[in-house]
Amino acid sequence: MSDNANPAYIKMDDDLHVERILPQNPDPSSQWVKDFSEEERELYTHSLANLTLLGGKKNTEALSQALNQDFKEKKEIYMGKPVALDNKKTFKVMTCYDMTKNDVCRYTEWTPKSLEKRKEDLIKIIESVLEL
Repeated sequence: MSDNANPAYIKMDDDLHVERILPQNPDPSSQWVKDFSEEERELYTHSLANLTLLGGKKNTEALSQALNQDFKEKKEIYMGKPVALDNKKTFKVMTCYDMTKNDVCRYTEWTPKSLEKRKEDLIKIIESVLEL
């Protein structure tokens, strides 16, 4: 895995991670719980519209702490903001591909409406690539 944010191809290896933007287990006091009903979380958590790719070595404790944040904070992390683990050492959690920065980070919020919009956009991209 290189640190290239816009590679010609993405190597499938242990450094490639599928990220669920809406986390699987959001904190009960998080914005996620306010923005999504339980039914909506079940519907969207594993949907293609909620997924993106991250690359880099996993630091499990830091990764889970950082990537369970609300969307505003996650977006900053995707854009490269260093994360402080227990208010001590700061570091970048992962490398974000340009597709994450340019696609996911253009949203101001991550709600059911945002996910429906992203789903439609992804369908158009897939159809054009497959020439459907």
